[in-house]
Amino acid sequence: MKNTKPDLIAKTVVWVVVLVFFQSCAQVPIPSKPKTPDRNAIEKLHQAMDRQGKAVQTIVSSGKVSSGEWDAGTELSTLIIGTLDPFRIKIEITHPWGRPLLHILMTESTIKILSFSEKKFYTGKTGKRGTFTMLGIPIDPAIIWSFVRAYPVLLPHFDTTATTTDQITCINSKKENIQTVDFYPKHSYPRSSFFMKADAELFFSDYNETGTIVYARKIVVNSPKDKTRLLFVFDRTTVNKPVPDEIFEMEVPAQFQAIPLGEE
Repeated sequence: MKNTKPDLIAKTVVWVVVLVFFQSCAQVPIPSKPKTPDRNAIEKLHQAMDRQGKAVQTIVSSGKVSSGEWDAGTELSTLIIGTLDPFRIKIEITHPWGRPLLHILMTESTIKILSFSEKKFYTGKTGKRGTFTMLGIPIDPAIIWSFVRAYPVLLPHFDTTATTTDQITCINSKKENIQTVDFYPKHSYPRSSFFMKADAELFFSDYNETGTIVYARKIVVNSPKDKTRLLFVFDRTTVNKPVPDEIFEMEVPAQFQAIPLGEE
């Protein structure tokens, strides 16, 4: 039986899931040094991100997801639900008319994926970081929450540094760069977050403000390693509303084949 376009799209997404962006002037002999922010400026950016990180405990977003690698103009519907404590994430990707294609459920320790086009049920441990990715996003709670929260979260780090007024870099205790966040010059909202070890980057744009809470309505997930670039556009987002526990339950159809991630 010939695969339909949506089925091919779903298989593309599943493949990403189980494998693991996206002038000088010759007349001037000595270039001018870039303006370097002082420590207070770095700390203000850091504190602003910390405040946003603590401001949202639950989030529900709905919208569309598309990829340049899929057929031109193809969009799928997506629903993303997350709670910070306890850490739980649910992502549903469906046909525009509602037929399910992919359901993903993630907690602090486990990840479960229902692929309706393949009739397969994938399971794995989130503790095995770096072994696979979800939609091109490394399986790390801080990185996943940056995507779900629609605002970058700083990875656990030893210190921060900066070389320009619109960028900060997190370093670990070994003095290794682990994350770089770029900011928009006008309003100091994060523009992108690059995760060095994972070789993955999230781009944030079209910010919306709800009181003191800000979140992006457009997110690009770029993973050169997985050759993946996905665009999420959210048309509705609600924050800090109660989320019933049953939302994070997953019923596995009896005919679905169970496959441990890494053994697909």
